[in-house]
Amino acid sequence: MKKFFISISCLFVLLTSACSNNYERSTESGSLKAVQLPEMEEKMANGDTFMMIFSQTNCSHCKKFKEDVLAGYIVDHGIEVFDVVFDKQDSMDPVFAFIKEHPNPSEFLTEDMDAEAPYTPTFYFIEKGEVKDIWIGEMSEERFDNYVQKYHLDEVKG
Repeated sequence: MKKFFISISCLFVLLTSACSNNYERSTESGSLKAVQLPEMEEKMANGDTFMMIFSQTNCSHCKKFKEDVLAGYIVDHGIEVFDVVFDKQDSMDPVFAFIKEHPNPSEFLTEDMDAEAPYTPTFYFIEKGEVKDIWIGEMSEERFDNYVQKYHLDEVKG
């Protein structure tokens, strides 16, 4: 019976360690970089993994996230966040085309909202050039960190 419990314990340890998100997380300083959307589409075409935000200069929820969550978070997480600021884009045409190709998830939309309209903030998590997750609206630091870990966005590059 003792061997049985030892075997079960070992199996449990193996299974939980295999399922955990094990990677070396960076403690370097990260950054928030304002970009034009075509730059991000190029990163996607190259098969990169990254996160971008659709925001606006006067969006209160965008400001709240950047000040209350991101500003402190990037101090010791080597993550580069790309910020597509609508009112600083050369043209909104690429934004509309991007949203048409990657519609807003229905769980974030009320009856009067359009799946192909630009809303801010909207977070896009891109893995190997493909949009894997979209989050619209405020995001807590805990949820943000969960996404960072899910896509290893703060992984030490070596």
